[in-house]
Amino acid sequence: MTLTLAPGGAHPDGCSERGYRMEAPLGDGGRLDPVLWRLERERCRVWRFWADEPIRTGRLVYEAGAVPMWVIAFDGVTIEREIRHRLGAYLFVLGAPVAIRDSLDGGMRTFVVAEIEPGS
Repeated sequence: MTLTLAPGGAHPDGCSERGYRMEAPLGDGGRLDPVLWRLERERCRVWRFWADEPIRTGRLVYEAGAVPMWVIAFDGVTIEREIRHRLGAYLFVLGAPVAIRDSLDGGMRTFVVAEIEPGS
């Protein structure tokens, strides 16, 4: 699936050159599925693309607990430094908003689901 920057702030029309590409199993209704993630964790990859910056690659990690969280763990950065996300609360369907706190600057940004491919 591909998430692109939603309209707002410096990008009133959104921005297709800033976002995330994720390979993650979605369950019924379009939510991230921790059971499927456990079965397919090796293929759960994330790519952050941001205009003129180099693409950052990483993986999607699920942390069970009292408050289940998802971590986008970028290559070369320890999970302890990454920001936990409540991505499990979002529906990943075309046009749906998804908020992600950027680990580079800590800013919360809203993205929209721009594309979903079968098996992603």
